[in-house]
Amino acid sequence: MQAIHATQAILNIELPEEIALRLAHLARETGRTQCDLVLEAIEEQLEDIEDLRLAEAELDRLERGETRTYTSAEVWGDLAD
Repeated sequence: MQAIHATQAILNIELPEEIALRLAHLARETGRTQCDLVLEAIEEQLEDIEDLRLAEAELDRLERGETRTYTSAEVWGDLAD
């Protein structure tokens, strides 16, 4: 059995002053660390971008005729069977 090693990356970024101030204020107000807030924001943004890419790929398949849409009657009819 292979061991799985968890790793972490360190990323240094320069924030515009307004964002840095907002981040510091939110951290103080919520009692959370700035790192936790940034990590959460990055995770949510990555999920949104990934979801958008999947939706765009599916739309491309639909436009090429590789997949189709279903009416609600078709879906409900299949569920009733």
